[in-house]
Amino acid sequence: MTGVSHNEGAQLGGGCMKINGSSSGAAGRFVTAGAVLATFMVHAPAHAQATTPEEYARFDALGEPGLAISYPPAIESLLGDNGGWRTSLADHDASLTIRGSFVQNYDVLQNNPHNPQVYAGQKFTSQSNSIYPTYTQGLGAIGLPNSKLIVGLISYASSWSASQGSSEVVPHFQKLAYYQSFFDKKLEIKTGYLPNYTEFIGVFTGGSPLLTTGLSSLVPIEVGLSADPAPSPTFNLTLHGPRDLYFKGGVQRSSSPLGQEYQAGHDGPLNLRYRAERASALYIGEFGQRREAGPDTGSRWVRAGALYNTSDFTNLENGRYTNNHTLFALGDFQVAQPYKSMPYRGIFVGGSAFYAKDEVNVISEYYELRLYSVGLIESRPADGMTFNINRSTYSKVARRTIGAGLDAPAGQFQVTVSYAARLARGLYISPSLSYVHGPAFGDYNDAAVVGVNLFVQL
Repeated sequence: MTGVSHNEGAQLGGGCMKINGSSSGAAGRFVTAGAVLATFMVHAPAHAQATTPEEYARFDALGEPGLAISYPPAIESLLGDNGGWRTSLADHDASLTIRGSFVQNYDVLQNNPHNPQVYAGQKFTSQSNSIYPTYTQGLGAIGLPNSKLIVGLISYASSWSASQGSSEVVPHFQKLAYYQSFFDKKLEIKTGYLPNYTEFIGVFTGGSPLLTTGLSSLVPIEVGLSADPAPSPTFNLTLHGPRDLYFKGGVQRSSSPLGQEYQAGHDGPLNLRYRAERASALYIGEFGQRREAGPDTGSRWVRAGALYNTSDFTNLENGRYTNNHTLFALGDFQVAQPYKSMPYRGIFVGGSAFYAKDEVNVISEYYELRLYSVGLIESRPADGMTFNINRSTYSKVARRTIGAGLDAPAGQFQVTVSYAARLARGLYISPSLSYVHGPAFGDYNDAAVVGVNLFVQL
């Protein structure tokens, strides 16, 4: 889980994924809010049982479609359907989900100076604290069957000022999009303002943000794929074929080549700016096969593709503007199913490979191997364990130019173990430990970063 952002806006650091902005005061308030929510959830009364699992499945079907990541279902939420509020929304073809994520990191070795901060955990880092409600409204009542309006907001804070944009406690738009399906969902379109890192590739381990404290690779964001807290206008199309095959393509206004931090700080008060500095079209193509687990078949998700960015990125060698691109291939396979009645539970293996243009990007290659489980312990069906090894290679051009005069390493090597524990309905905690060789671009000692991700779903 490297921590390098892209191009001129790059913060040449490592450790865990950098998500949001600055202001330690705001970050502190978010962490306090998360702790209050967690305390309330642990001591909250049990859900009313009037709502059946079939009704909860209906709520899930009304949620946001087209995501490449998987959140817990509505039955795994603090509020459930108490008072019938989800049923009331569902009767109007609508859905509302409120989620929160609070990520903290600290390098227990403390072998590097605190300032300037160049990686998450270099000093105690309240890295990513966000609350993001999402509302979907079916539009069949106005003559648009099989369609939805999707509205998402986000409030976020971080204690790391060199992260991706200043803290914004006042909610901004996270997404504002229209979804339409045709031919029994054989063809889907989704267009509007979206953070496309949740729509393509599957950059979280196992497609789940609960199994880790960050993204497995920042290369797609480095090349311009939009990410929280800065959505971009996009048009995405998905074609579903036989045997769970699919093609997903998109045309997105690239994130600014000046970096995610710059992008987040210049998207205006609503987060809906149409243009961005030096940004043009980003073309996305992904082919794959995604098969869900069944009683006699394990899950499988293999995908590969490319991003091609026509924006004005700076060539690190000669200072001229040029385009950018990346190639990627990922695979995740379920290799054991100890509980046939609950086929999603088991052991999984996976791997990832990314290649990015050497003259433009700080990270030019990324490789990862992962072993993880879901519900492996019989009495803990929702818990997960992860073992991850990854290697990021810094581009030769970046080492020769940006790293001139520095003892810049050839790359970053990281080993991470984590455990995601379900504490209560809608409440998960994921502690992790990462040993990082070369935690930042430059002469930095190794780090051992302890991370904690608290995830809340109301």
